[in-house]
Amino acid sequence: MVKWFEELSAVNVNEHIKQKNGLNYLSWMWAWQELKKKFPLSYATVHETEDGMLVWRDPIGCHVKTSITLVWSETDAEGNEVLKEHTATEYLPVMDFRNKAVPYENVDAMMVNKTVQRSLTKCIARLGLGSYIFVDEDLPEEEKKENEKKKREKSELDMANAEAFQLAKELSKEHNTEVAAICKKYTTNGNPKTIKKIEDTKSLIDELKKIK
Repeated sequence: MVKWFEELSAVNVNEHIKQKNGLNYLSWMWAWQELKKKFPLSYATVHETEDGMLVWRDPIGCHVKTSITLVWSETDAEGNEVLKEHTATEYLPVMDFRNKAVPYENVDAMMVNKTVQRSLTKCIARLGLGSYIFVDEDLPEEEKKENEKKKREKSELDMANAEAFQLAKELSKEHNTEVAAICKKYTTNGNPKTIKKIEDTKSLIDELKKIK
């Protein structure tokens, strides 16, 4: 089974985000390009009204309606390749440059064009690509977890290095030459604070504690 949402939501889109009036925007063309790279049979739909208009009028304003259909192939139980589809649809109000909804009578072609692009981008986000932008996340979930893990490890290393540094400083008052030699086994400049691996720091602390 193709786990398309997991695959698309893991993509880091940060380099392609633009900000305007406090909101994040993802380039429509880049998002579409990335989607087609991974699922080339996918297609977009801009829905029209019965009159062939792109703008749908409603009691409180107007909006556009777009869809992205994700298409992929799977192999069934008999070994045959079959196509699967999943469609995400978005309704987005027509807005001006201040991101304010525009009354139907004031809508122009440029507003419609930009709103269609934004709506299609949100459809793609519903499929996973760039979805974290809309839940105030800075990074995809997997990368966020990895960064949090690295931060915890860095914090533990810093604390251990500080402990080793303080221990070496105290012991150096009476055993300077021996302490310096031990420290240089783990870091070329002899400063415990520059050790990169917590395992090395723990080994250094164990050695220093044996000094009498």
